[in-house]
Amino acid sequence: MLAVTLGPSFPAFFKTVYEPKFLEAHLSLTNKITAWRTQPVASLQLVTLVLLLSVMAVVTASVG
Repeated sequence: MLAVTLGPSFPAFFKTVYEPKFLEAHLSLTNKITAWRTQPVASLQLVTLVLLLSVMAVVTASVG
């Protein structure tokens, strides 16, 4: 939430978590992900986030 509100104002500070393409209303989710994946750094961030969320889900399921 913080990156969405402050990202446009401070793009250099939020460059790793703010992507303006995700806020474009005319793009579908598939098009947003495709546009994001064409950037090598963003593609790596997407894979990293998915892996971290998967690990967090496994840890949460095993603890709870």
